[in-house]
Amino acid sequence: MALWNINNFCPTLSAVLTNTYREDIQLFIDGETLFSQEGTTQGDPLVVAMYAVAISPLIRHLENEGVKQVWFADDATAGGELSDLRTWWDCIVDLGPEYGYHPNASKTWLIVKESKLEEASAIFRETRVNRREETPRSSPRDTSVCGKLCATEGSWMGP
Repeated sequence: MALWNINNFCPTLSAVLTNTYREDIQLFIDGETLFSQEGTTQGDPLVVAMYAVAISPLIRHLENEGVKQVWFADDATAGGELSDLRTWWDCIVDLGPEYGYHPNASKTWLIVKESKLEEASAIFRETRVNRREETPRSSPRDTSVCGKLCATEGSWMGP
C-alpha cells in the first residue's frame, strides 16, 4: 500500500525508492554481510519523505475525526474532546496498519486536566493507552517528559 500511494502521489520518488529497495539491502557488520529483507535502511534521507507521502491518505482520513492533529514522520499528535480523541485513536488502530503505521498503545500518552482524568480513564479503559493529569512540565513543547504528546484545550494525546 505504501509504495502504491507513493507511486500515485509522487512518481519520481517512487522510481528512486523502487530502485533502492527492489533487492535486499546488504548490511556490512564486522566483516560479515547481512541482508535486510524488510523495511528501510536507517539513516536513508529519503525515508522521511517516503513515509510522509505513504501515510498522507491516512492523515487526510483522520482529519474528519473532530481533532486537531500534527504529524512529523511517524509521530502523531492530536487534541480535542475525549470522545473525539477515542474515535481518532480507534481509527488509527484500525486503519493505520493498511498504511504501514502501527500505533503502540503502551507508548502512547493521553494527558488531561485533573478534572478530566476519571472520564479519560473510563473512555480509554479497554485500551493500553497511558493516562495522566496535566502538570506544568507536560506542555506540548516539552516532549521529553513522556515521549510523544499532543496539546489542545483540555486533552493531549499522541501514539
